[in-house]
Amino acid sequence: MTRSFFSKDGREYTFDFFLSTILPPPSLFFAARPSAINIQALEATKAYRIHHEDLETLYKTGAAAERVGRHVAEHQFIRRSVKELKLLSLTAKERYQHLFEEHPDIVSRIFVKNLSSYLGIHPERLSRIRRQPR
Repeated sequence: MTRSFFSKDGREYTFDFFLSTILPPPSLFFAARPSAINIQALEATKAYRIHHEDLETLYKTGAAAERVGRHVAEHQFIRRSVKELKLLSLTAKERYQHLFEEHPDIVSRIFVKNLSSYLGIHPERLSRIRRQPR
C-alpha cells in the first residue's frame, strides 16, 4: 500500500491511498515539472518508475498505450472528484463511515495520522469518531 501526500508547515496532507494498482504520477508529472506531492510506501511495495520522456514515447507507440494512460487519468479524475464532493458535503463522521464501509481493509491498515489527514480532520477528532458506536 502506498499513499500520496504533501507537507506544509510541518503537517502532512494525504491525497490518496493505493492498493495493488497502477499508481498515477503526481499531477505536475504531465507538465514535466517537479511536484510537491510525495509517494510513500506504507507496506512492502514493488514499484516501477518511468521518466516523462519515456512515457511520451510509449504513448506514441500506439493507441493501446494511449488508451491505458487515458483510463488511468479518467479513473483518478473520478476518484478525486468523488473525494472532493465528500469533503465538501459530508461531516467528518460521515466521511469516516463511508470510507470504512467502502474500504474496511484500508482503514484497519493505516496509521490514524495518515487516515485523519486524508479525511481532512485532526487525529484526535478521528480517534473520538472511531470510539463512537456505528
